[in-house]
Amino acid sequence: MNEALDALQKTIAEAEQTVDTAISLVDRLQAENKQLRAENERLSADGIHTCHDQCPRYACVLRRERDAALADVERLRQALRVLPFKDGNKYE
Repeated sequence: MNEALDALQKTIAEAEQTVDTAISLVDRLQAENKQLRAENERLSADGIHTCHDQCPRYACVLRRERDAALADVERLRQALRVLPFKDGNKYE
């Protein structure tokens, strides 16, 4: 009976050690996850990424739309410059 009790106590001690190790591992992984999320946030805020002409990031979409609008405005300015005078004033 003592042998069975000793074996059970040993198994419980090993299980407790395994649980402690698992908890420690989870804590380390959570800390690493928090650190990586912070780094990802920093990189996103810095705008460091591989961009392309169809990049879906909000800032990149806005930049493309702004650039297109500025190009349209410039084309309109050029078109207005070649229009004839109206009432003695040139379109500008």
